[in-house]
Amino acid sequence: MMDLQKNIANDTTILMELPAPKIFIPYPQTLDPKEFLPKQNSRKPCNGFMIYRKVYQKQLNANSYRFKMTIISRWASALWLEENEKLKDAYRQFAYLHPA
Repeated sequence: MMDLQKNIANDTTILMELPAPKIFIPYPQTLDPKEFLPKQNSRKPCNGFMIYRKVYQKQLNANSYRFKMTIISRWASALWLEENEKLKDAYRQFAYLHPA
């Protein structure tokens, strides 16, 4: 995958068609809420999916995957739809308990 990634890193069309890398997504209880506070100029806090997407991006980076945010967001969205409700509810609850 790394060689393929290097060869087509800038070809968004091809990347969009690739399946999302399967990366372990931890339950939010292991996360630091401070990492997900909205920026000062932001008007609303993160929701469960936004936190999930940030965690997915961090996990990709930790595994040496480097992609554009548009690609990561699309993959995270597809994976979110496939996740079990228990994990999604845990992220929603985390977002609710740590709004800002």
